[in-house]
Amino acid sequence: MGITRPRWRFPSPAIILSCLALFAALGGSTYAATQSSARTIHFTKAALKNGWTNLSGSSPAGYAKDSLGVVHLRGGISSGATSQTIFVLPKGLRPSHSFTVFVVTQLDNVGDLTINRGGAVRVFGSFASGATLLDGVSFVAGE
Repeated sequence: MGITRPRWRFPSPAIILSCLALFAALGGSTYAATQSSARTIHFTKAALKNGWTNLSGSSPAGYAKDSLGVVHLRGGISSGATSQTIFVLPKGLRPSHSFTVFVVTQLDNVGDLTINRGGAVRVFGSFASGATLLDGVSFVAGE
């Protein structure tokens, strides 16, 4: 008795077309989402409090809300009092609950950036007062 090997068959044309359509749809929507929101977003310079200043060589601290309702933070801050409010987000750009994310602080250390329901933005960490980067922090407003 001989050994039978499974015979590989090419996928049907319908499967090939379905896969191509899926890849095109996913790739195109991702491209559109990243490109359209990047062009229409306008940052507002944050009013810094409690001794916080904009970090030289970085974008000024600011915030923006894109067309999908996502709030983005940017910029670098320094010289402030840790755990004290850096700035307050205006109504309409605040989360519905407090949350904390990790951010890069001086000498590539990690700090905790907290945004509460009232819009107060604070940072905690031993090196946070030296320099903290807000770039990359984003959340859905009201969620």
